[in-house]
Formats: sequence, structure tokens, C-alpha cells
Amino acid sequence: MGIETNLKYMTKEYEEETLKLERLNNFIKSDEFKTSTDDTQKRIITEKATLLTDYIAKLKEQIDYDKKILDENDVCISPDGNYDNIGKCCKR
Repeated sequence: MGIETNLKYMTKEYEEETLKLERLNNFIKSDEFKTSTDDTQKRIITEKATLLTDYIAKLKEQIDYDKKILDENDVCISPDGNYDNIGKCCKR
């Protein structure tokens, strides 16, 4: 998969996962979570939020890295979008 295509998919996934985390955090802040959720569920949901937070941070790190590579190297991705062809087709 090409770097630009990969960035597109990662960005979309980042946005989707960020929305999931927002909904999960809203639930954690809710009265229902505080009063109607047993301790085991609270632990599981809280751990899930932590894992999702870490995953989103890694997605963001990868997105930023790929953008930096593209920007710093002022590269052009070949029409096939292949990582192997970065910088081989033209300069921007």
C-alpha cells in the first residue's frame, strides 16, 4: 500500500477511534457508569479507555511520522503509490 493511501486510511481510522474514545469517556463520566455499573465492568471499561488512548496516540505518531517524511524529503509518490518508489518519480 502506498504511503499516501496508508495516510488516508490511518487518518480515517484515527478520526473514528477518537470518536469512540470520546463516547467511552462520556460514558465513564456519566451517572450511569458511577451508579449502575459494577466494579468489574468499571475496571474493564476503564482499561479499555486506556488501551484505546494508547492506540490513538500510536496512530497519531505514525501519521505525523509519515507526513514528516513526505514534507522533509519533499518527495513525490509514484502513481502506483508504492513505498519503494518514494522520491523516484519527481520533485514537488
